[in-house]
Amino acid sequence: MSAATSSRRIPANAALIPVLLALGLLARGCDNPACVFGPGNCHGTGGGVGENAATLPLDGEWIATLAPTLLKAFPAPTAPVDVNTPIVLLFSESMSPINVGTTPPSGLGTAFELQPTTGGVVPLPVAALIGDGRMLVLLPPVALQANTTYNIVLRSTASLADRTGQGFVEPVRGLIGSFTTAATPSAAPKVLASWPQTAATNQSDTGEIVVAFERALNPTTVDSSSFDVTVDGNPPTFDPSPRPLTLGGIATDARVFRWRSVDAQGLPAPLGEGKHVEVALSSTGHTIEDAGGAALAPTTIAFDTAPFSAPLSVAITSDPTDAIGIDEISGPADLAVQAQLSGAQSGDSLVLTMFGTLLDVAQHPRLVALHREVVLTPPFGTFTLTAAEIDLLKNASPVQGRFEDGTVTFAFQLRRGSAVSPVRLLDVDPVKSGVQNPILDTVAPVLFGLSTSGNVVTSLRSDLRDVVLVGRASEPLRQAAVATTLGDNSTTPGVAPPVVGADASGLFVAAPVRAGVLAEADDPLDYTLVIYDRALNSITVRSDALDPSDGFRQLGASGPGNALPGGSVSVEVYDATSFAPVVGANVYVHENVAGVVTAVTTVAMTTDAAGRVLVPASAAGETIVTVEKPGYDLFTFDGVPTDRLGIPLSPTGLALASATGTLGPADSATTTQLNFYTRSVADSRHPEIGDTLFPVALCSFDPAQSRFECPFGPLPIRPSRIGAQSAVTVLVPSSPFLYSALTFLKTAELSLPILPVAAAATGDTRLPITALLDAGTLNPEERPIDVPPHMLSTAAWPGLPSDPIVTVEATAPGLPGTVTIGQGVAFNDALPPDTWAVRAAYPGAADGIQDVPGDQLGRLVTQGTIDADLLVRVEVVDVDGNRGGSRPRLSLTTLSLSPPAPPLLSANPATPNPGGESFDLTFADVLPDAASPPGKGLYRIVLTDGARSWTLFRPDPPDASGPDVVLHVPDLGGVFPLAAGSLDGRISAWSWPGLDLSRFLWSDIEREHDLFAHSKIQSFTPP
Repeated sequence: MSAATSSRRIPANAALIPVLLALGLLARGCDNPACVFGPGNCHGTGGGVGENAATLPLDGEWIATLAPTLLKAFPAPTAPVDVNTPIVLLFSESMSPINVGTTPPSGLGTAFELQPTTGGVVPLPVAALIGDGRMLVLLPPVALQANTTYNIVLRSTASLADRTGQGFVEPVRGLIGSFTTAATPSAAPKVLASWPQTAATNQSDTGEIVVAFERALNPTTVDSSSFDVTVDGNPPTFDPSPRPLTLGGIATDARVFRWRSVDAQGLPAPLGEGKHVEVALSSTGHTIEDAGGAALAPTTIAFDTAPFSAPLSVAITSDPTDAIGIDEISGPADLAVQAQLSGAQSGDSLVLTMFGTLLDVAQHPRLVALHREVVLTPPFGTFTLTAAEIDLLKNASPVQGRFEDGTVTFAFQLRRGSAVSPVRLLDVDPVKSGVQNPILDTVAPVLFGLSTSGNVVTSLRSDLRDVVLVGRASEPLRQAAVATTLGDNSTTPGVAPPVVGADASGLFVAAPVRAGVLAEADDPLDYTLVIYDRALNSITVRSDALDPSDGFRQLGASGPGNALPGGSVSVEVYDATSFAPVVGANVYVHENVAGVVTAVTTVAMTTDAAGRVLVPASAAGETIVTVEKPGYDLFTFDGVPTDRLGIPLSPTGLALASATGTLGPADSATTTQLNFYTRSVADSRHPEIGDTLFPVALCSFDPAQSRFECPFGPLPIRPSRIGAQSAVTVLVPSSPFLYSALTFLKTAELSLPILPVAAAATGDTRLPITALLDAGTLNPEERPIDVPPHMLSTAAWPGLPSDPIVTVEATAPGLPGTVTIGQGVAFNDALPPDTWAVRAAYPGAADGIQDVPGDQLGRLVTQGTIDADLLVRVEVVDVDGNRGGSRPRLSLTTLSLSPPAPPLLSANPATPNPGGESFDLTFADVLPDAASPPGKGLYRIVLTDGARSWTLFRPDPPDASGPDVVLHVPDLGGVFPLAAGSLDGRISAWSWPGLDLSRFLWSDIEREHDLFAHSKIQSFTPP
C-alpha cells in the first residue's frame, strides 16, 4: 500500500487533539471490570480481554487492565531538536511488537510516519520496542530537514495493541505529536527522553533503564562512570556498562543506550524495593561526548522503585507441577498456583493474566488473554490461587477448558491501588533456558496397543529381563503403573513411576517390574496397566479383560527349571526380529557323553502353533539342542543346562538397517563451540561387532529448516529393535595431566526410545543439544563427573594400530543392549609397556552414586531412564580385525582392565567326533578361571557358507579341561546342514560375574557382560 493511501493528513486544528487525548475524551476500549476480570470479554464472545490477538509477555513487562494509551511523545514541541533525532514514544503498558493492521502482520516500523508541514511523508521503517516493551524508538532513514515542523502520525492502516490484545487508544486522525527541527545544530548533544522518566514513582526494581539522545554519541565515552547508576546513593551490586541500541542483532545505534543490572547468570538483579535511583550522565571527569567531541552537559535522571516487587517466583504446587489436567480443573479441582511475594501488605491484590488459544476456531487460532484478580490474605509472603479463583473450567460435562488444550502462559502481578508491578511468568522448569509454560490437557490418553508398532492389544512379547511393557499411546506419556501377581513397578508404594522414556509419537517404555527371568508357570503373566499423560489424565487396561489366555510373554529364557541330564526339555522357538512363534521348526537333540556325540532321536521334532515342542534330554551326558527351519539361520546350544530353553531364529540374509540424523544445537554460540570439539553419535542398535561411536559432521545453520544442525550418518544399526541414541562431544587433551572431566566432556545427550527401523531401511532422528556441560548457567548437578582412574593392560594385544576406545555405558529398562552416556580417553604411559591410563567422564544427569552429603542422584537415574550402576567400557582392535574389551560395572571394578585375547581357531580346528554324528571345533579358551570362574562365561561361533549362517553356543569350560574349548557341531538327521566346502567362522567370548546359566536370557549377554572378545573371520573346512 502506498504512503499516500495509508497516510492521514493532519488538519489545521491538530494542536487541540493532544489536549483532548490528555483528558481521555477520545479514548476507546474496555473499561468494564467484569469483562476484564471475568471469563468473557468486552465484545461478548467469551474469547478474551482484547479485540485483537494477544501476544505473549516477557518477564518484567507490564500489563494493564485498561486499553493502552500514549504517555508522551518525543521530541516535544517545546524546543527545536537536532535533524538526526530519533522518535520516542512512551506507553502506559507493554505493547505488542506487531502491527496487525497489515497483511501479513508486520513490525511497528510500518505503523508510523512523519509528515512535514511542507508536504510529503517520511517513513519510519526501523523500530525498536525496548524499556520492557513501554518505549518505542523509531529511526528516520535519513536526516530530517532543518527548521521544519513534523507531525508524528499513526498510519490509518495501523492497528496497535497491548499484550492482551486490547487496542491502542488512538488519537483523532492519528496525530501522536509534533516537533520542530533546529535551523542549525546545537553546540552539544542533549538528552531526548528516558525510561523510566525522571521523577517517576512505583517503577520496577529489575527494569531496564534507557536514555535516548538527539544525536549519536561516541560509544567509547559512555561507560559505567559517565552513565553512573546509583541506588540510594550507592552503586548497585551488579553494575554493567550501558550498551548502545542493537538493531537486527548486528548494527548498533549510538543515539540510544540501555542499562540493566544483571547477575552472573545473566538474570535481572533487583535494585531493591522503595529505592531512589539516580542516573548521573556526563558527570565531572567522566563526560559523554558526541562523534565530534562535543560534551553532554551534566544531567541527572531520578526515579523511585515501588515499595513492592513483581512476585519473586510462581509455581504450580498441585500435582503435576508442569501441567493442568482434568482432575485439576474439574474434579477434585485441586489446581493450586503459589506466588512468592515481597513487599505485599493488606489491601493488595494478586493479578493473573492467562494467555491461551481461543476455543472453537478451526483455522488461524487466536491467542487470547483472560484476567483474574484476588485480594490477598495473610500471611503476605506467599499466596495460593485455587482452581475456583483461576477458573479454567468452561464445561464440566464433557470437561472443557476456557482455552484450547496446549500451552498456557500465566503472568502474575501485584497491585496496590492504581500501582501495579511488572509481570512474573510461571516457569514450570526454571533449570531450562527460557520460560517453560504449563500444558492444559483435558483429554485422557488412548492406548493404541502394546509393542513398538502399537498394534498388539492383548499381549506383549519381550526377550528382555523383567516385565517391561512397551507400547503406543495417543500422546507422550509421563507415568505408567504396571501391576502383576509377581509385584508392581512402583518404587514409592501407591505412586505410579515415570516412564523410562516416551517420544512425540506416543511410543513409551514403562518402568520394569523387577521379576527377573520368569518361571514357565508365570508365562504368560497377566498385568494391569495404567497410563498417565503429562497432565496425569489416565486410563486403565487389564490384560485378562482383553484376553484371559494372554498377557506378557518373556522369550529366550534358559531356565529356571530342573537341571539336566535326565527328563525332557521344553523348547520355544521364536523369530528373533518379530518375536512371533516359529511354527514347524525342526528341533534336533544330541547328547555328549564323555566327548562322544550321538543323536538322542533319529528324526527331528517340530514346533506347534505356539512355537513350542517338548524334546527328550540326554539321560547321562550333556544335551545339545539344534533348531532348523528353511528361511531361517540355524541355532545350537551345546550344553543345555536346564529343562526349559527359548531359542531365537534369525531370518536368513537379514540385512542391517541404517540411521541418519542431526544434532540440534540450541543457538549459534553452541554451534560454534561444537565445531572446536570431537563430535560423535552412539546408537544402542549398533552391530554387535563393530564401532560404537560414529563421527558427526561440522555444525552449521540450515536455512531451509531455519535451525542449526550437525548431520551424521548413515550408520549401520540392527533392524527391528527399539533403541537409544546419544550425542557425545569431547575435547581430548594431549596429556593425562591436562585432563579434567569439565574440560573433557562437553555434551552427553541421551534420547530414547528411538523407533525400530526395518531391515535395509533408514531411520532419521534429530537429537537436541540443550546445553554445553561447561555452561556457566548449568545446574552444578548436571556437570560432568569423573569415572575413577583405571589402568588398562594390552599385553594380550601387542602392536595396536590405534588407541583403545573408551565409553561410559548404562543399561536402560526395556531396551536391548546398553546406551552410551559418556566417553573417555586412554593415554599410553608405557609404564610398563602395553599399559594405558584410562580417564572417562559422564554427565551429572547419569549420576547413580550419592557419594557426599547433599549430593543428588542424576535425573536419568531418578526417573528410571537408566539403571544407576554404570559401566566403563574399553575396547581394542588389532590389525587383523580382532576385538576385545573389558566393561566392568563401577560397583564391581578393581580399577584394572585386561581385555581377553582373541579366541582363535587351533592349528587343526575341525576333527571328526568319535560318535559319527558331528565334528569337533577347537579354539583357544581365552576366559581363564581367574578372570571368568567356571559357569560365568559363554562362547559362540557363527558359521556361514556364504548363504546361510549357523549360530552355536557353548558354556565356558573350566581351565582343568585344557587350554582349548571344544564345541560340537552336529549333523542333522545324518546330514550336515551347510553347503560343502570351506566355511567362515567368527568366535566370540563373554563373561560376567552374575551369569547363571540355569536362569538367564540370551539378551543378557549384550546387556550384562564385563569381558568380551571377538575374533576375526576365520576359514576352515569341516572333515
